[in-house]
Amino acid sequence: MTKTLRKFTADQKAAIVRRHLKDNNGTCPLCFNAFVLTNFLDTEKDMTKLRLNTNGDVNFKNQIIQMVEEIKLNQVAMVVRWDRDDKLVWTFNSLPKGQDDVPGGGACHAEEVMLVRWAGCAHINNGRLPKLVEIMITMSPCLDRSQPRNMLGSRWPQGCAQKLMGFISTEPTTTEWNICYYNAYQEDTYIPAQSAGAIALLRTIKSVDIYKFSDRHGSL
Repeated sequence: MTKTLRKFTADQKAAIVRRHLKDNNGTCPLCFNAFVLTNFLDTEKDMTKLRLNTNGDVNFKNQIIQMVEEIKLNQVAMVVRWDRDDKLVWTFNSLPKGQDDVPGGGACHAEEVMLVRWAGCAHINNGRLPKLVEIMITMSPCLDRSQPRNMLGSRWPQGCAQKLMGFISTEPTTTEWNICYYNAYQEDTYIPAQSAGAIALLRTIKSVDIYKFSDRHGSL
C-alpha cells in the first residue's frame, strides 16, 4: 500500500486510503499508519525541526514508516539523515547481542550502534561530515541503562544520553542536531525521572533540539 501511495499527491493519497479503509471496515492498521504518516511527511506544516521535504525524497519517509511499524514489536530503532539529503539516510537498531558491532559485549543500544558506524557513514559521503543531523528514534535516549564501554579509542560513560553528549562535543562540523523521539525511554517499568533526566541533559547542549513526536506533530 505504501508503494502505491508514493505515486500520488497528498490529497489523492488521503482519498485512496480512506476508500481502502472503508472497504476493509477500517481494520487495516498498516494502511492507517501509512495514511497518517504520508500526510504528515508530505506537508511542511509544523516541521520547524524535523523536515521531510516534498520533492520526491522517499527513502527517509519509507524508513520512518517501517520504524513506526517496528514500535509495535517493541523494537528500538532510529533513522538518521545527514544534511536533509535523502541519499544519506541510515537505520540503526538496538542489538540484544551486540558484541560484533559494539565493543564490550552484551546488549547494545541503537545510539551506540550509530556511534561506531558514524565513520562508515562519513566514508560513504566521501569523508564529509554533516552540518545538520536529523534523528527520529522510537525511544528517547536512556539515562543509565547502557553500560560504560571502551570503543573508538575512548572510555564512554554509562547511559546513551551521556554518550551522545560526549560524541556531539567531538563533532564540531555538525552545528545542528534535531532529535525527535516517539516514546519516552522505559524498560520493564517507566520511571519518568530517568527519561526526563536524560532529555534534560541533552537540552543543555546549544546545538541540540530534542522533543517528543506528539508535542509537535500530533499523534499517530
